[in-house]
Amino acid sequence: MSRPIPAQSPPATDEAAHLRLILDRQPACMMRIGCDGTLLAVNDAALSLFGAEALPQILETPLTDRLVPEHHLLWREFAARVWSEGPGSVECDLVDLAGAVRSVRLQAIALPEHPDGIRSLLVSARDLSATRRIEQALQDAETTSRVVEEMRATLTAEQAERDASRAAAAESQRAAEALRTELDRSMAEQRRLTDDIVQRDHDARQKEEALKRRDEESRFLQSAVERYESEQQRLESEVDHAIGESRKLKGLLEETRHDLEGAQADIIQARAEIEQTRTTAEAERERARAALQMVEAELARAREDREAAQAEIEQAQAEREQFEATVKKRDISRQRMLAAHAAARLQAETALADAIARHERLAKHIETLARECSPERHE
Repeated sequence: MSRPIPAQSPPATDEAAHLRLILDRQPACMMRIGCDGTLLAVNDAALSLFGAEALPQILETPLTDRLVPEHHLLWREFAARVWSEGPGSVECDLVDLAGAVRSVRLQAIALPEHPDGIRSLLVSARDLSATRRIEQALQDAETTSRVVEEMRATLTAEQAERDASRAAAAESQRAAEALRTELDRSMAEQRRLTDDIVQRDHDARQKEEALKRRDEESRFLQSAVERYESEQQRLESEVDHAIGESRKLKGLLEETRHDLEGAQADIIQARAEIEQTRTTAEAERERARAALQMVEAELARAREDREAAQAEIEQAQAEREQFEATVKKRDISRQRMLAAHAAARLQAETALADAIARHERLAKHIETLARECSPERHE
């Protein structure tokens, strides 16, 4: 292997020169590397592996300068293991002078009895980059094939989905026609119901006017009852006053009966007059009570008529509210059906557009992959 010959070494024989020439020219990468990592000698194949053109670019430099940083410790452990335990191999990444990274397998044996006395290893290197590239290319080709198959399956599914979307769009169109027919029928029904509401409003206004008249009559009867009650109270007060006077007279008569025997006839006559007055007052009171009962009966009939009219008005209002609720429900149902149809139609159109876009992207991707995987491109 190419290495400067120390001045103290004896002259090389022709056989030694021939062996060195063979080592330098053989296709395998051969190196002598010190246990500290210094490159002591390399052949032409190893020189090419490092991307160097001359030996001074490589000799006497650390091997770790040409290894990726994460493999420095790996090399030191490998060198120590080979020196102490015997031959071994290791795989690591090497960076040549041009900056290209190569995967290499290093196989080494220890050289404990080298003439120069330097602790060193005889190392052969094999470039695995081409093999790794071929393996990666095969893996990429298999991955590409799987992707193409998946894309074909996806394209088939997208076409089926597109057909389903078209069928759904046709179904949505038929549903829209049915909704339009139902909408026209609902609008006609709504116009009829509106006419009914107007007629019922007119009837309700008439009933309200009749109820107002009955209220006025009821207020008039109420005022008459109040006048009768006032008159009754006045008569009762007069009767009470007469009874009080009678009691006073009776007391005076009892006190003066022994002294005024002659006045007994007058007292009897006075009692007869009082009894007549009481009878008259009671008759007046009975007549007032009869009149009051008649007024109360009339007032009760008026109240019953009023309550009946109020019940009719409330029934009419309830029917009106029920009708308005029915109309609102139909409007809400119609709006909901229109919104659902619009949403379904938009969803179908969106799905169709997405399916078409995906189909176009997949077609372009398949064409690209086909061009990349074609034999002419690989050649």
